[in-house]
Parts: sequence; structure tokens; C-alpha cells
Amino acid sequence: MSWGRRQVIGLIGGILGLGLAACGGDDGSVLAVIPPEAPVVTVFNPPTTIRLGETVVFPVQVNASRGVQQFNFLQITVEEPNQTRPTESIDPSAFGCQVGDTVCGPADFAFRVGADARTGTYRITFIGFDQTGQGSVPVTVFLSAFR
Repeated sequence: MSWGRRQVIGLIGGILGLGLAACGGDDGSVLAVIPPEAPVVTVFNPPTTIRLGETVVFPVQVNASRGVQQFNFLQITVEEPNQTRPTESIDPSAFGCQVGDTVCGPADFAFRVGADARTGTYRITFIGFDQTGQGSVPVTVFLSAFR
């Protein structure tokens, strides 16, 4: 059996289509390609547990080859058991750096869980932004809260 040009192209297209479909998320979303110059958020030695009523502190750093943006260079979203808090935006001055700096931090990030809060898993997600508005890959810390 000989393969015609259209059949080979169709076969290659079908294989590529299957490979790309496998790259999507469980919810049918397609993963985006992040440019190599995109900002990078690094969380150093985050804890994995927290007692209700206590505070944990860990360093966070943003590297942005095109410099950090003036406002909201770091967005932080906290998902508590059964609810999500509004996203907080941090300015560079809170990390001791200025607009355009390519390295911001490490600076201590403090997270407190109230004494009357729910036990369970808390997810803290960090996304850094550079001056062009390019966001980093989200970095998520999982904290298990207990009494």
C-alpha cells in the first residue's frame, strides 16, 4: 500500500491534534505558552501547616527581566475552605523595590489564620507582573490549617 501526500499530512495532523488535545486541563481548557521572558515568582520554603490563630511567614521573590510594573506587580489570591477572598494586589514598594527593578525581594510574606477560622486547606496563589503586563505562571502554596 502506498501513502499519498494528503494521507500522510492528514495522519500527521491527526497525531499532532491528539498530542495538543492531551495538553489541555481537565476542564477542557488549553494550556498557554508562557514566553521565556515572563516574570517568575519564587516562594522559599513555604510551610505546609498552620495552627488556627497563628501566623506563618515565608519569603517571596519576583524576577522580571523587563522590570516590575508600577502598581499591582504581585497579585495574591487566597482560597479558604468553602470561600475565596478577593485578590489582593501588592505594589513594589511593599517589597522594598521600585518600578523597573528586575529582582524584587525576597521579602517576607505573612499569612494569618484566625482562631475561629475553619480547619482545612488554604491555597495562596501568587502571580507576578512586569511592565508590559505579562504575568508569571501562578505559584500556589497549600497550607493545612488545624486546631
